[in-house]
Amino acid sequence: MPSASSSLAHILCVLIFVGRIGDLLSTRLATPTLKLEANPIVRRLGWRFAVLTLLLCLIPYYNTALGVVAVVFNFVFCFSNFGKVWLLRTMGETEYDALLCSLARRSTLSSALIPFFTAQGFLASVGCILLLLSGGEGSWSFWGAIGLLVAAFGLTLHGTLFIVRLFRRAAMLDRVGAG
Repeated sequence: MPSASSSLAHILCVLIFVGRIGDLLSTRLATPTLKLEANPIVRRLGWRFAVLTLLLCLIPYYNTALGVVAVVFNFVFCFSNFGKVWLLRTMGETEYDALLCSLARRSTLSSALIPFFTAQGFLASVGCILLLLSGGEGSWSFWGAIGLLVAAFGLTLHGTLFIVRLFRRAAMLDRVGAG
């Protein structure tokens, strides 16, 4: 494992804190009621739990390598979230949700999941390439690559759950409408 300077843990702590604030802010701007939150734990437990995730900034005091992983995945999540803020703020949660349901009712689950998995596969591929080029566990770039892979996994997991839940709701609306 790379050697860590005494200030590295502090720097990583601040970066993780910035990433967590970015994630919370982008989520608040996009889905204030958490109706569109992809993470089922945060959606169920609410904003108080979401704010508690700020404590993740303490990870580097336990292990600086895991701190690097946490910085990368938090920043990737912020990138993903902020990319949707304008659309969600302009449309509003309810209208955006209605649009997604309408699209799901006119589509198939596989037609939504295949391009989603493809996109996440490209992100994971970048992580794998960086992992191969990193020179192994003894380098910081190795842990950055792991962070990218963790982000790809998290985005894939939460996104898949969100898409499947969306299509279930759309199917339920079709059954209610037909009944």
